[in-house]
Amino acid sequence: MLPGLDCETAVAVAERLRQQISALAIPHRGSTTAQEITVSMGVASLIPTLAAIPDSLFKDADRLLYQAKRAGRNRVAF
Repeated sequence: MLPGLDCETAVAVAERLRQQISALAIPHRGSTTAQEITVSMGVASLIPTLAAIPDSLFKDADRLLYQAKRAGRNRVAF
């Protein structure tokens, strides 16, 4: 959750985090396909209104997370 940030800024923060985690080059000993630990993230944005349903924000972010994983992992989807 990054309250007060627009979607573009939230994506930039997520991408910076993804790059920093990747740069750590932590070995992924339990994987047969990945050499190092990586992270995928889904970024969703919602402008608060009386009609906005917060649960939909989490569902969108979760859907985007799995989209990032299906697209090859180690990426940010928005």
